Amino acid sequence: RTATCGKYRVWTICSASPPSSGGITMLQTLKLLEKYNLAELGKDNPQSYFLITEASKLAFADRDAYIADPQFVKINYSKLLDKRYLEERGKIINQNKSLGTARPGKPDASFEQYAAVAQPNQANSTTHISVVDSAGRAISWTSSLEDAWGSRIVVDGFALNSQLTDFAFEPQKNGKPVANRVEAGKRPRSSMSPTFIFDKNGQLQYILGTPGGSRIIPYTVQAVVALLDWKQSAGQVVTAGHVVNRNGTTELEAGGRVAPEIAAALRARGQEVVFTSLPSGMNIIERTKDGWVGATDPRREGLAAGQ
Repeated sequence: RTATCGKYRVWTICSASPPSSGGITMLQTLKLLEKYNLAELGKDNPQSYFLITEASKLAFADRDAYIADPQFVKINYSKLLDKRYLEERGKIINQNKSLGTARPGKPDASFEQYAAVAQPNQANSTTHISVVDSAGRAISWTSSLEDAWGSRIVVDGFALNSQLTDFAFEPQKNGKPVANRVEAGKRPRSSMSPTFIFDKNGQLQYILGTPGGSRIIPYTVQAVVALLDWKQSAGQVVTAGHVVNRNGTTELEAGGRVAPEIAAALRARGQEVVFTSLPSGMNIIERTKDGWVGATDPRREGLAAGQ
């Protein structure tokens, strides 16, 4: 399938298309953030994380309502990345007060036929590999069993997945069909976000991705902001503490990775905040003046290697 690509400032970012919700939801979040000077605010400013999490709420509201297998759901997904639509959505963000729980937007009439439902959180049994060779050919590859050991059934050495639980549990609501309902031959929605970032000249600069269930998307958004706005290295990005919101409670990574001052500032702006374990598995390859450099998230097994 054709990748989902969009601009973020001077950069072009490409990621997975539906039935993965990764590319659209990530790009929506980033494009909602474009009008803010995150570089000037910086990585230690609570306002940076407040804006990122509020934008994430709006993107996740649309994700939960609309993104599903495009062979079964007749929606023009490009409308979710339309500039005028996102400008209107962005007006909902108040820089000093949380919007609470976001409701999905309606870019056009085709979206009105589907009901909005909250989705269950995905489990964390996904893996990601980023690769680039000496000729500059690159792969960003994410694969998932969904739950640990998948369906617990092994065939010829391969563990079968339990991806059916990525479908919505309700086929309809309020008389309207749910976009991500179960149907024969339909692919369930995922959050996989294997990502390429190209500079203004079209040269590939970063290859990245992570496991993490539906948190994959905010993990990737934060990584993109850290790389492009905060000018952090790949090594700094994969070890940074996470601040995540999937249109509900804001989750801050426990274990001293996120300063308590950030939690206090987010609460003061009306967000519900909890500290919790956020075991990402981000790996990043970045182009430097000395060649390609890789970095692997220390929270999970993994290794950066090259020659």
